[in-house]
Amino acid sequence: MMKKKILSQIFLLMLLISLFFSGCNAVKSPSSSPNYKEMKQMVIDILQTDEGKKAIKEAASGTSVGGNKKLALGDEEVKKIIQNEFLSNDNIMKLKEMYNDPTFTSQLGKALKKENEGLMKDLMKDPEYRKMLLETMNDPEYQKMILELLKSNTYRKQMMMVIKESLESPLFQEDLLKLMKKANEEALKPKKEGQKDQGEGGPKDKQEGSK
Repeated sequence: MMKKKILSQIFLLMLLISLFFSGCNAVKSPSSSPNYKEMKQMVIDILQTDEGKKAIKEAASGTSVGGNKKLALGDEEVKKIIQNEFLSNDNIMKLKEMYNDPTFTSQLGKALKKENEGLMKDLMKDPEYRKMLLETMNDPEYQKMILELLKSNTYRKQMMMVIKESLESPLFQEDLLKLMKKANEEALKPKKEGQKDQGEGGPKDKQEGSK
């Protein structure tokens, strides 16, 4: 079931991107086919429509669009789709260009957000996936890549933007004030108790000294 859900999402994404590639390849002909930007906008518009979101949801649940037929993709079918649509140099370059576009990746992420959250929850319950995830995280090459990413200017700028937006959020400010108030109260407690102990101990020490 898990495998079918993953493959169905891959198939849908490949279908959308293959349509995008087909439109881009058509630009090479002298006809009045849409250019790269127009095709990209078309894909974004599709992802934003109710029909597009419904298609993604049905694909993630394993049903065909508008019906109850279960999607059943075999490994060979997936390999064939990848070979036909993604392994050519021209399509790989277009794929890189498309995924480097913040607008497109943002809209794609929003459209797949709910489905991806559900998929990740299911994956985290899978012992085999957790084992693979831990192995990947312990891989020296992966750790090196993460460190390089954390050191990059792009990542730092993004983090600064996230921090700035968080600080400007009224909800975050309210939570921050509550935490600061609680921390202040906790910090004052030991001082009060210490002063109390000193106050109680003072007279006793004097009495013992007089004896």
